[in-house]
Amino acid sequence: MDNDVAVRDSVVMRGGIAILVGLLLAVTVWSAAGRGDGPPTLVAVTAVPFGLLAAAGLSRPVPAALPGRVTWLTALTVLWILLAVQEATASYLALALFALYLYLLPLWWGVTATAVVTVVAAGLSVAVAGPSTGAVLGPVLSGLVAVAIGVTVEGLYVVSEDRRRLIDELVRTRHLLAESERAAGVVEERERLAHEIHDTVAQGLSSIQMLLHAAERDVRAHKDAGDAGDVGEPPV
Repeated sequence: MDNDVAVRDSVVMRGGIAILVGLLLAVTVWSAAGRGDGPPTLVAVTAVPFGLLAAAGLSRPVPAALPGRVTWLTALTVLWILLAVQEATASYLALALFALYLYLLPLWWGVTATAVVTVVAAGLSVAVAGPSTGAVLGPVLSGLVAVAIGVTVEGLYVVSEDRRRLIDELVRTRHLLAESERAAGVVEERERLAHEIHDTVAQGLSSIQMLLHAAERDVRAHKDAGDAGDVGEPPV
C-alpha cells in the first residue's frame, strides 16, 4: 500500500489540496480578525506554522515510507486542534485533513483517522461556538462525504490498476507470441534451406555417379574394342 500511494502521487492532487488548505486557513484567520474582540494574535501565530508545514509537505512528492506520512499528518492535526480551540471556523480545516488522510494513508487507516477527527471537530465546534445543530452536522456530514469520495476513488483506482495490469499482461503475451512466431519462422526457414541443400547435394552426387558410370562404360568399350582389334590383325 505504501508503494501504491507513491504511484498515485499527483502534482494536480497535491496542488488541489494545497489550494483548499490555503483558502480554509485564510477564512479562519479572516473570521478571527472579524470578531472585533482584539487582534487574532494567537490564531495567526498558530496558522503560520500550520500553513508552512502544509506547504512543505504538499510541495514535494509523497514519501513512499508510511512513518514519514504519519508523522507529518500528526503534526498537522495537532496544529489544527490548537487552531480549532481558538477559532470555531478552523473546524472547516478538517475538510483538508480528511482529504489528506484518505489520500496519504491506507484506505482503512484513512477512514479511521477521518472518523476520529470528525468526532474531535464536532466536539471542538460545540465547545468553542456553543451547542447547535450546525456545529455537529457540519463536521459529521463533511466526514461522511469525504469517506464516500475516498472509498469511491479507491475503488476506481483499484479497477484502473486491474485494467492496467491486464493490458500489460496482454501486451507481454502478444510480444511473447510474436517472438514465438518469429522463432518458429526461423526454424522453418532453416529446415527449408536444409532440405534444399540436401536435395541439391543429392542431385549433384547422383549426377556425378551417373557420369562416373558413363565414363566407366566408355573406358570398358574402348578397351574391348582395342582387344578385338589386336586379335583380328594378321601376323607379319
